[in-house]
Amino acid sequence: PRSSGERPVVVGERDDLGSTAAKPGAGSASPPVAVKPGAGSASGTSTGSAGSSPTGSTATKPGAGSATPPVAVAKPDAGSVSKPELTPELRAIKLSLEPNWDRDAIEAGSISLYEKNANATFKFNYGYEDPKAPTNRDAYKKYLTDSGVLKVQADRQSAAAWYIEGTDAAGKPAFRVIVTYGGKRLVCYGSLYKDSGLGDLRDSVLLQAKKICESIQL
Repeated sequence: PRSSGERPVVVGERDDLGSTAAKPGAGSASPPVAVKPGAGSASGTSTGSAGSSPTGSTATKPGAGSATPPVAVAKPDAGSVSKPELTPELRAIKLSLEPNWDRDAIEAGSISLYEKNANATFKFNYGYEDPKAPTNRDAYKKYLTDSGVLKVQADRQSAAAWYIEGTDAAGKPAFRVIVTYGGKRLVCYGSLYKDSGLGDLRDSVLLQAKKICESIQL
């Protein structure tokens, strides 16, 4: 259970891919930094800008899928804050969440996991790929690089999901999962948190995040 007295470090910030505007964006970020909040206070900095909320369109900005610096915030009491409103398009997307993961708790088009022992929240995003993006794989990887979203270093097929890994516009490691379903390309993406200093915890969270992302469908 999550205690209202704790002040988690939010590791990750909104990328633009979960939004539905057709403008590609770089949405990069620096890795999480361990922040130990003092008693009764919440400290931290954030240098990245938050992504916009999704609209009713199915076109999206392709975000870099990485995180901004952590911000120390108070964890709200259960039921004190309502979930962000979802568009019909986002509600149509299905994801198989792992235990203790939340969907759309931080923002619409996000999946997140609060780790009490590390006092940290990991966040990733999901949504629709820009329908104007190339469907050819080589052309799509070039599109990601040219638009500053992701410089592709590796990719592989995992069942119906296409996993892509590389670095974002800031040179930070990030990943992206593409699944074509019902003629639409769905995306799920985020930071690899390689500079988080969270070791085995980071590895465990990433395994779960990738598994959830590869389950995306309509």
